[in-house]
Amino acid sequence: MIGWIALVAALAAGFCGWSSLHQGRRLRLLRAARSSSVAELLDLHATVVDGIGGGSFRELVKLEGELVCEEPLQAPWSGEACVAFVDTVTHLYQERVEEQTTDSEGRTTTKSRWEQRSQEVSRLERRCSFRLAQAGQELPVEPEQAELEWESVLSILEPDDEAAPSGKGQALAPQQIRSLGMRRDEEVFRSGGRIFVVAEVSDASGSLALRKPEQEGLFLIRREGEQVLLSRTSRQRRMWAVGSAVLVVTALVLVVLSLAG
Repeated sequence: MIGWIALVAALAAGFCGWSSLHQGRRLRLLRAARSSSVAELLDLHATVVDGIGGGSFRELVKLEGELVCEEPLQAPWSGEACVAFVDTVTHLYQERVEEQTTDSEGRTTTKSRWEQRSQEVSRLERRCSFRLAQAGQELPVEPEQAELEWESVLSILEPDDEAAPSGKGQALAPQQIRSLGMRRDEEVFRSGGRIFVVAEVSDASGSLALRKPEQEGLFLIRREGEQVLLSRTSRQRRMWAVGSAVLVVTALVLVVLSLAG
């Protein structure tokens, strides 16, 4: 038994170690992106185009500014004006689970209980282009594949007694499930306010824009500023590292106890 617990602790330590390395990589990429401004990037791009022509300008940058979008999306349920939204419908239900136990005299007893489960029914996500503005100058932002800071604007549960989830292509028997209803969740990224962007600025598509890096690099669009993001990422990396170290020690102690026993 101690050996199994040691194995679980070792696996958990490995996961925590991987998570710490992941946060460390994000921290490194965030620091590696060069702080810039819209005016500087437009001037630098004009210089490069005059010298060697268009299509070759590419740099990892980070900058803050105002989000500008004249034709925002409208979230389907909340009606919020936004540049991105995710609308998810999830079926919540309870499933009857039977457990059999055998006592010391060989008698078998069957007990049943209800376990709550969920099944995603549909997911709709939309994003639209917008611009980052600074001091009267702007850069287009192409937000596809960006890590966005979502804001929850809707979460409601609607009764649905007739709905039944499917399991591996076959519907469960009605007596095995109890529907709790359909939950609708909606998250948006509003079409206004100040934003912090880490991206690649490139003219590969013909015009200068902030987009996902072609190679290594972050593509983040956040409401929080750089210092808040740096502090939070650094703190998460330390937490995962400490967790990994504690679990490694725990696993080693359990192995020693197992061998000693």
